[in-house]
Amino acid sequence: MSESQRALWILSMPDCAEINSAMMSFTGTKFYSSDQHKEDGVSRQKRDTKDTMIFASFLEERNPFIEEEGMRNIETGVSATSDVNADRAKDIGLSILKSMEAADSIYEDKSEIFSYELSSQPSSMFDSSGFMRAASKSTLADAIWNLGDCTTEYTDTVYSYVVDGGSLMHKIPWKSGLTFGEICKRYVDSVKCNGTNSVVVVFDGYVSGPDTKDAMHLKRTKGIFRDKGNIYRDNTF
Repeated sequence: MSESQRALWILSMPDCAEINSAMMSFTGTKFYSSDQHKEDGVSRQKRDTKDTMIFASFLEERNPFIEEEGMRNIETGVSATSDVNADRAKDIGLSILKSMEAADSIYEDKSEIFSYELSSQPSSMFDSSGFMRAASKSTLADAIWNLGDCTTEYTDTVYSYVVDGGSLMHKIPWKSGLTFGEICKRYVDSVKCNGTNSVVVVFDGYVSGPDTKDAMHLKRTKGIFRDKGNIYRDNTF
């Protein structure tokens, strides 16, 4: 469409509107269009009114504008303890900014301050749930080997060997129906046959107090704990 055609179309709209109105009056007809917006419908208006009344009733029972000390959840009624400081976020933020301004005398390059991760706990060690990440033993082993020569020359000196008990359990086969005492004897005999008398077998477990394996214990059990039981020599597996 050229510019002249566009101008002719725009300028002729008033005349077309008058002709359209005259034709409707002459024929006794009217042109109507339906509601073009979904929020203009009757059902939508009724639903909006109902939701408004529910919200107003909620606020009447739990007035958020009353004056009281401390913080309280208006839905559950739970009051915050004294260590909750969300209401003082502005003051705390300003104090942090002041402490950062004090860094002018410490750091010549202020960008060095922001070169570190800003978080309450390092994400490289903890996941989003707050649990400590599982250690990658293969990566640690590679780092140890890359430090230098880790080989040892064997001499006549008597060494004391430390064996991982968990790994030992997967190396020695045993059949179902044996007692706990018989299984233990197989482990002891295997250690004596394949090593010297100076062998220490270490089983790492979960103690009752705080431990470095607490996070892994929670991940493996998914928070489900069972009652502890005692195993005796004559128990059958």
